[in-house]
Amino acid sequence: MQPGLCQLFLVLYGLWMVTARPSEDAAAASPPDDFPSLPPILHPGYFSPDYKGNMIPGLVSSWSPNDPTNVWELSGLREGDIMEDGPKSRNVVSDPESLWADATIPYILEPMFTDAERKTIREGMEMIQKDTCFKFRPFRIGDMDFVYIQGGPTGCWSYVGRQGGGQVVNLQRAGCVYKGVVAHELLHAAGFFHQQSAADRDEYVFVNYTNIQSGRESNFDKYNESVVSDFGVGYDYGSVMHYSRKAFSKNGEDTLVPLKDGAEIGNRDSVTDKDMAKLKAKYGCSEGSEVTEAPSNYGTMMFEAGNQLLSLFVAPPN
Repeated sequence: MQPGLCQLFLVLYGLWMVTARPSEDAAAASPPDDFPSLPPILHPGYFSPDYKGNMIPGLVSSWSPNDPTNVWELSGLREGDIMEDGPKSRNVVSDPESLWADATIPYILEPMFTDAERKTIREGMEMIQKDTCFKFRPFRIGDMDFVYIQGGPTGCWSYVGRQGGGQVVNLQRAGCVYKGVVAHELLHAAGFFHQQSAADRDEYVFVNYTNIQSGRESNFDKYNESVVSDFGVGYDYGSVMHYSRKAFSKNGEDTLVPLKDGAEIGNRDSVTDKDMAKLKAKYGCSEGSEVTEAPSNYGTMMFEAGNQLLSLFVAPPN
């Protein structure tokens, strides 16, 4: 072989070795063959045929904390943000089976969230667990029930209570990643409906049905005490779980009017003492705790979400 051709061969061979061989970093990121699989997400969310998926992302992303409505009222689901598995599904959260074992929600944060967004989500968790023993911690191998927090363009929504297996909480990155909104959706996951769904709500607020959007009247349904209990704490105008005055308004006028002079509704910033008192009563706990952050030594897992096979980094067992 001529010297010039020999040199060219060596250069091309070197380039092939660099590009064809996997890097050490890539090899290190690959899971071993016997790495355990994440249990499937059994509750990824159901959207009915009339769901306005072409409108919801824009409505939510254009929302501002200064708006008169709450952002979770814009997600197009039952009561705005309550997810179910089908058109006839109904959550009954008074059932002890719907509570989370050890008052703990194992969670996975979708990798697409930025560091700033992850910080905000943790702050929402901290609001809930700072004065109670209710906890959020990263998913561990062996957990069967967990919440997968994703940022898809479908608004802010959650199932109510533990569903069994993996269940999604959606926090659309544009519009839903505020700590009060995070707390609202996670309180749904913990087992709470909206405050104005309480059986005695008519003693505290007036529902003006003449101002409600056609077809949205059922969002103002009441539930009996066996479904929505106040645990003796009482009605909470300031609850982070309460609708705003103009929820589902068709004309910009109030749909909910407090009967108590000076009472404010529509809090989307923080949980209240009454919110936490009800959580303590539901789970029988009082002491505070800190959010457990996922350790740096993540493991790689493949898991199913609907018909998709996804790869995630999740915490290994202790």
